[in-house]
Amino acid sequence: MSSFLPSSSSQTNAGSTLQRSTVNNAAADALRKKMQQLRDELEQVKDDLERSRKELDKERHAREVVSFL
Repeated sequence: MSSFLPSSSSQTNAGSTLQRSTVNNAAADALRKKMQQLRDELEQVKDDLERSRKELDKERHAREVVSFL
């Protein structure tokens, strides 16, 4: 009957596999979170850049109008 019970080494291997899986999942979750933060930051920078370009275009246009007068 003892042949039907898992050996202690297979229990250790299963525990080790579970630990590695948990560590891998935690690492993957951390990477996903960091990637999302970077995407959000990139979107904010793009928005800031677009706003700055519009302000620069307004100022450039205003200076062109003044230079024609």
